[in-house]
This record gives sequence, structure tokens and C-alpha cells, in this order.
Amino acid sequence: MSGSKLYLLFTICLWAFFGTAQKSFQKGVVIDSIPVGQNAQESFALYLPKTFEVNTQSSIIFIFEPAARSKIGIQPFIDASEKYGHILVCSNNSKNGPYEQNFGIASRLFDHVFSNFSIKADEMYLTGFSGGSRLASSIATLTDRFAGVIACGAGFSSGAGHRPSFQNFDYVGLCGDEDFNFREMYENQNYLDIMNFDQTLFTFSGGHRWPDNDNIVRACDWLFVQHEKKKVSPDKTRLNTLFEEEKARVSGLSNQNILLKAHAYQRLVLLFGSVFDVQNLEKEYGKIINSKEYKTASKLQNTILKQEGALTSRFVKRWQADLMNPTNADYSWWEKEFDKLTQKNASEENQKMVRRITSNIGALTYERFYGDTNNAPQKEHLQTLLSILPKIKA
Repeated sequence: MSGSKLYLLFTICLWAFFGTAQKSFQKGVVIDSIPVGQNAQESFALYLPKTFEVNTQSSIIFIFEPAARSKIGIQPFIDASEKYGHILVCSNNSKNGPYEQNFGIASRLFDHVFSNFSIKADEMYLTGFSGGSRLASSIATLTDRFAGVIACGAGFSSGAGHRPSFQNFDYVGLCGDEDFNFREMYENQNYLDIMNFDQTLFTFSGGHRWPDNDNIVRACDWLFVQHEKKKVSPDKTRLNTLFEEEKARVSGLSNQNILLKAHAYQRLVLLFGSVFDVQNLEKEYGKIINSKEYKTASKLQNTILKQEGALTSRFVKRWQADLMNPTNADYSWWEKEFDKLTQKNASEENQKMVRRITSNIGALTYERFYGDTNNAPQKEHLQTLLSILPKIKA
């Protein structure tokens, strides 16, 4: 195991012994650029809820923003912070890049925060968007010291040992239905089920972006219920309020998106079934999944996701081949292939699939163009591809 991983694990194992010397910070505002210890090169943004009390232990959410835009990372979580009293912390240095480097940044941030704030050991959460989501899941997996992960727009890192297996944390995914990682997030549910994780996935209309405040609150509601259910004496009054609110929301869902409605009923039954009577909800869920509409929609979705996997693989291979031999790239191929795809598939779900594929290629191209390549022919090729991508999006 590398030094930074060892340090990360060692730091977290010592949290229980850290003293706290909390400083005074303004509540209800995002405070940017707080130094990490004596390290003038590293800092973080902080949000303390209005109910925060210096001498009372607090729950906390560590946020990892893929471009180290800490204020942008904190903003979607403010409503959830006020609802549940979570302290919000987002690094100004951790961003998409080598995991070893980010583990070191995270370790120093954890060390500073737990040395200066009184934190509830069983209410520590990690979250991130895109690459930040992969980092959050990796840290939770390597340490197994966090209560839960809110994974936004991406699943797991491909690094050795970064994929959860035996660990004991709750996992809630959030992903747009036009996000190029949608298929990955959808398929991760099956894996986590096999690994016996308490997990769920919330989807929303949109592409690859941070979820809005309402979806973040829903994710935190889910984590709160999971946490309460593990207590000897859960807060039944608060749980009942959430139960009734979610029942009302789910019952109001239209049959137009039958898969979303079925998933919502299933989540409601699984989340509250050990606490309240969900017999009527189970019956309603049974009716939905046995309906012709659901079976047709489910079959279509499985077909689309399978097709998407094959098409994505094909386009990525072509993208890689063009990058290796940029002077021979045939840009008309891209226009023709995507034009063929969009003309062939006119349904809304197929259009979403096309948008996921094109945005995937766009992300690959953008990242490489503004990344580490100094090869002039490659730069010119990538710039040309970027210029034609908007023309071929569905």
C-alpha cells in the first residue's frame, strides 16, 4: 500500500482521539479559503448551518468538486445542511487528477477539520460530482469509517481496492437521465445489491452536472432514515413526517414515466418497511411492475442500455484511433454516423441515449484538448472535433 493511502487510513483511525479546539466562524454563509493547518498552499470552503453550536457535536459532509470550485460544490448542499445540521466542507485543492495526490490532500483536510471541530463519529458523509464522486467512494471504501456516500454523476474509480465490497456504508446515487455516466450508475445498483449494500439511485432530467438542492435534500433524507433505523430508539416522529411526505410525492407521480414511478415505490417500501406498515404500498408496487406498461418500458430501457454500451464502445474506439492518427481523421464519418443514429431513433428515450453518447465524446475531447497534450496535430484535430460536436448532438 502506498504512503498516501497508509497516511489516509492512519489519520482516520486516530480521529477518535483528536481533541477539538473550535474556532469562531460566521454561520449561514459560505466562507472560502480557510487554510488547512499551517499549509498556506491548501485551503477549503466551509458552511456552518444557522443552528450550529460550538460546544455540540455536529454531522458533516465532505464535498469533492472535480475542478476544485469549492463554492460551487457547497451550494447544492446548503438546504440539506440547514435541514439536518450538517457542516459542509469542500477542498479548494482536490480535483480531477492522480488519486495518490488527492488522498494526501484529503488526509490533511480531515486532520485539520477533526482537530478543530467536534464531529459525530457516526454521521460523517462524503460526496462529490463526477471525478469527485469517484474519489469520495474510493475514500469511503479504503477507510470504511464513513456513514454514507452521495455519489453525483459517477460511480467507482477503477483503481485497485477502490470498489466497495465488504465495507459498511450507505450509498445513494444521483444522476441526470442524459448524463453520459447514467448507464454506469444504473448498473452499479445491481453490483451493490449483490454486495448487500443499502443503496438507492435518484435520477433527474438533465445531463452531467451537480444535482439541484431539492435532489440533494432527498438524498440526505434517505441517508437520515437509514441512520435512524440503526438506532435503538429512532426518532419515530421525524421518520413519520418523512414517510408521509414521500408517500404523497410518490402517489402524485404520473404513469408517463412508469419506470421512475416503480423505482420510487420500491425505494419507499425498502426504506420504511421495517418501521411502518407498507402493505398497501407493496400492493401498489406489485400492480405497477406487473402491468403491461411497465414490462414494455423495462424491456425498452434494457434494450437501449445494451445498445448504448455497444455504440459507446464503437465511438470511443474510433475516437482513440483518430487521436493516434489525427491527420487522417474523417470528420464526415462522425456527422454521418450520428445523423444516422438520430434519424433512426426518434423516441424520447433513444434521443436521451444519443445525447449521452455525444456528450461522452464531447467530454473526452474537451478533457484531452485542455489537458496534457502538446501534440500540434492532435490539438488541431481535437479543436475541429469540438467545433462539429454541437452540430451532431440530438
